[in-house]
Amino acid sequence: MFVFSVTLAIVVMLGALLYFYAADKRGEGPSHEASPPAAQVQGGAQTSPATAPAAPPK
Repeated sequence: MFVFSVTLAIVVMLGALLYFYAADKRGEGPSHEASPPAAQVQGGAQTSPATAPAAPPK
């Protein structure tokens, strides 16, 4: 039963990899040109005062 389960898991993983490879070749997959919004910030990451960590009270 263990050998069957491992074989089935390997077949499912190979099937998923082949599916995503085929979808990427057809152009149906997610675009690799789109970058996350954080990567599109010009001049480095800037934080607003509301999101900056507060200094500890003295």
